[in-house]
Amino acid sequence: MEEDYINLFLLTSYISNKQFARTVHLGPNGEAVESTDLVDQWAPTDENTHKAFEYMKQIMNDLDVAINHKGKGEIFGVTHLLNGDKASEVKKFVTSS
Repeated sequence: MEEDYINLFLLTSYISNKQFARTVHLGPNGEAVESTDLVDQWAPTDENTHKAFEYMKQIMNDLDVAINHKGKGEIFGVTHLLNGDKASEVKKFVTSS
């Protein structure tokens, strides 16, 4: 389960960093300013951020099935805890992004 938590941490860090980078503007003193008033100036969300968000949702789903439903339920196969066939795909994504 530790590897799954690490993947979640890396995915949330990646999403947070990308969100800040695409929405931040410089204030009059060079400070970072994040404001929804400037939403029309935000860069679009890139494909990798969408992918990171999807992986995060899938990991949370699979962990929920494993922990709260005794492994019974629909899974995406992205966790190490359930020996998912896509766990290595997620690991590759988080280490290369």
